[in-house]
Amino acid sequence: QEEQAEDEEEEEDEDEEEDASDEKGEEDGEAPAGEAEEQEAGDDQPQQEEAQETEPEAPQPKYVGEPRKGGLLTSPPTQREKEILKLKKKIREIELLEQKEAEGTTIAANQRAKMDKKDSLQEELRTWEEAMEDYMSLEVGEVKEFNTPLHGVKVKLLSREHPLLLHAALMNPPVYPCDFKDIKTKHKQGSKVNVRVLRDNERVTTMSLEEEENRVPEIEGVLGEYEEAKQEDDRLLEELINLGKWTSDWTEGTVSSVQHFGVFVWIWGYREILVRKETIPKESLTWNAEIKECG
Repeated sequence: QEEQAEDEEEEEDEDEEEDASDEKGEEDGEAPAGEAEEQEAGDDQPQQEEAQETEPEAPQPKYVGEPRKGGLLTSPPTQREKEILKLKKKIREIELLEQKEAEGTTIAANQRAKMDKKDSLQEELRTWEEAMEDYMSLEVGEVKEFNTPLHGVKVKLLSREHPLLLHAALMNPPVYPCDFKDIKTKHKQGSKVNVRVLRDNERVTTMSLEEEENRVPEIEGVLGEYEEAKQEDDRLLEELINLGKWTSDWTEGTVSSVQHFGVFVWIWGYREILVRKETIPKESLTWNAEIKECG
């Protein structure tokens, strides 16, 4: 019993010490452990909210607008669309003759022959309506050459006699003029590429029809940028041709690549030219031990 009484006294003393310690912490401005953790969590919340508020917004697209059903080009009519319109017209004419006959009008022999073709015309119409347009289907092509000034590549398809243009604006995603050198990286000469032929039968795209429809504002914007640059290139080239001789003016350029026969240089923004070794000052040439000549 004496031992039990001593243990109870020791427990009471420990409780009194803990209470005294808590009271001292409160007097010194310290909160109990549980309250301190809640306070720290509360302090972090405004910082997190502030961090969320200061996060930069995603950059807005340069060109925005509504999608366009059918994509970049909605005309001219394709062969399929022309045939469908022609067949529908013939069927309407037959239906008018049928209506006249039902009303008691006598039908001539040539009109009867026309009416007898209704079933075959309807069958032909169904065939054309079920057919897939070229601009809806993908076809494998081969990159044959780069356009000058650089704004796209020429792609050869088995279904076409001549190569078609894959413009930078019709690549997926479009290649902006500021990144025009990426054209050569994305579509190297001789590489295979899946494309769709546009309605004009002159250009192709690597976008699906849905992507093209959604990107029409961007495609038109990028096309406009390249067209503006091309007009300036045409003007400078025409001036040079009309001069009829070597110009005395210097043109600033950027080296594209160095070969043993000369240096390829970008001038006027998007035009790549070859500066042949014979036209380069000798002090700018170095001996190439592999081919054993200066270059």
